[in-house]
Amino acid sequence: MGLVKLWSDKEIGGRIYLQFCEFGQAFPKDKNDQILNILMSVMHKLTAMKYHKENYNSRLKSKMTSFQSILRKHKADPEGVHQEENFDLICELEAFLFQTKSCLDILIKILAPICDLSYGSLFTFGSKGALIQTLLDKNVSKVRFGKERIAFLIKIIEDNKKPWLDYTIALRDRLSHKESTRMLLIGIKRLPNDDLVAQAPLLEGMDISFMLDIIYSNCINFAQDFFVHALFLLLPQSLIAMKADEKDLVQKYNTDSAKYIKYSIGMSPDAKIE
Repeated sequence: MGLVKLWSDKEIGGRIYLQFCEFGQAFPKDKNDQILNILMSVMHKLTAMKYHKENYNSRLKSKMTSFQSILRKHKADPEGVHQEENFDLICELEAFLFQTKSCLDILIKILAPICDLSYGSLFTFGSKGALIQTLLDKNVSKVRFGKERIAFLIKIIEDNKKPWLDYTIALRDRLSHKESTRMLLIGIKRLPNDDLVAQAPLLEGMDISFMLDIIYSNCINFAQDFFVHALFLLLPQSLIAMKADEKDLVQKYNTDSAKYIKYSIGMSPDAKIE
């Protein structure tokens, strides 16, 4: 077999793979291999999210163009416009949300090799992350891994709950376990000049394309923040996460993907030099 390209998206490669490369040499090979394997799966899930997001936008653009042509012909008679359920858009939307939850479920498994936890205890990002917060608080040694570092991981989850995690997971759960998306229709608006224009479908009053972009951006940043600060559980307390130098890292890795690396390892100002 020849060379296999592991990713094509610069942001995913930078935020996950290259970010890990900044830390990978600091861990024993067995843990390094286990952690990297999990992160590669996270990358696959992020790639799937982006695939469905872009498919939704591409399909919507085509539909909006076609529907606008129909509206021009029915300017005087909008009631004569017949619509169909946009099942292709529904499938992309629901697939995106399913992959988002799957990404979170896989991401937290990084705690297994780091904290010597069973994979069974990390089966799911349960109760919108509350189960993982409890596990970190009750089942991870604060003496061994550091009370402040564990508290910071818990805080990362908490800080993301209200902005996007709670809503996204609740929506995914509803569509997965209770009811499917229905009546996802392109809207019609009459302008002051009497023209009719197509309006992108809304979900709970929100533009869906915008919603997918926000969820994706939040998820990839959350994944990066969470796994980096989880890695610090394995590092000496004298080391801290520092803001990465974009220019130096792009030169170091010889790729624009490196601009997405957020963190480098630094020495704590309180560290004692012996």
